Amino acid sequence: MKLHRISSFLKRRINQFLGAGPWRSAPFCEIASCRLDTHVRGVHRAEDFTGIVVREDEPPFAYHAGHPLFGQVKSFELLEDGRRYRDSGLICPFPKILLSLCDAGVAADDGVVYCPRTRRAVRETLRSWTEPGETHRLLGALRLPGATPLPGLTLNLCTLSGSGYYHFLVESLPKLWLGRGLLSQVDHFLANGSASGLYGRWLERAGVPMNKVIWQEPLSHYRCEQLLFSGPLMSDQGITPWGVDAIRSLLDPPKPKNPHRRIWVSRRDAKLRRIKWEDELLARLDGFERVELANLDPANQIQILAEARVVAGPHGAGFSGLPFCQPGGCAIEIFPPNCMMPIYQRIAQASGLGYYWAQLDFEGAPDIGRLANAIIAAADSTGQAEP
Repeated sequence: MKLHRISSFLKRRINQFLGAGPWRSAPFCEIASCRLDTHVRGVHRAEDFTGIVVREDEPPFAYHAGHPLFGQVKSFELLEDGRRYRDSGLICPFPKILLSLCDAGVAADDGVVYCPRTRRAVRETLRSWTEPGETHRLLGALRLPGATPLPGLTLNLCTLSGSGYYHFLVESLPKLWLGRGLLSQVDHFLANGSASGLYGRWLERAGVPMNKVIWQEPLSHYRCEQLLFSGPLMSDQGITPWGVDAIRSLLDPPKPKNPHRRIWVSRRDAKLRRIKWEDELLARLDGFERVELANLDPANQIQILAEARVVAGPHGAGFSGLPFCQPGGCAIEIFPPNCMMPIYQRIAQASGLGYYWAQLDFEGAPDIGRLANAIIAAADSTGQAEP
């Protein structure tokens, strides 16, 4: 770890003299202060529309532990300073702030924002899963191409790991909602994904014109006349009702015609977390229907989840669509060994759903009859489990 940080420091220093992008960071308020402090620089200078454009707040939200199907105890990842996640507690939501920076640089596929004049990255946009933002690869990047100019107003929707469905739906799209009153004035939307991928159809459903979308790549580099962006709108896996409402409002799930469906979200065609005994289990789950959401377009995904009273299946991104479900239903999540995260427990509870879970071996068959009975009992008690 220390060698990695030393290497990162040296690369940043080399980038300082030889590179084209940012090599150090500062909080947005410090960068804005340098732009706008009239007491220091005087008022007779070029106008700069830098500052806070939108701010929304929400009250604290309580997560609950959920209900184990078999009385198991959760085993979240352990770090040097304790467990990475808490199973329950009162979360303090992040403020939802949309910022404006004139003459702004945006680089890399996670959309890091920086000031080209000082080459300082906005600290709120520097994120990494395992390292401090100061070691972000962009700050030591020597191969960054020259910036492409983007005239007019640009909205940055990019986020860390935004090419993954969960991050796109739960972290990127709420940025669109935060700027909802300004979208008609936006000339360019920076987004994760590709023109040939599924995310374009999600953005289109959310009202984004496809001719205004620019898909970010690892070496993307733009210089924007005026940029709208935000830092993270939630903590890691800390979605709150604001985020759920943002997704629902943007994508407008229909009123369900059959609001009592019980669906099993299958991963039988996925590379990871496939349950070998899934067919045997489903044969015992009377009333459940198997769906493979990854193969469906947004309209069909939303329709199915809006009608689902119960959503069950192995841990995976299919549970990201729980905000489309009607409040009062439940989610039942099956974890494999050595893979336990609270992502979908929290999405379920923020969406007004009950939550059940179990951790089982996906390769060797468990007691299928016992598991089926536990899932059916949880489904039958839907609407009574959560306070």
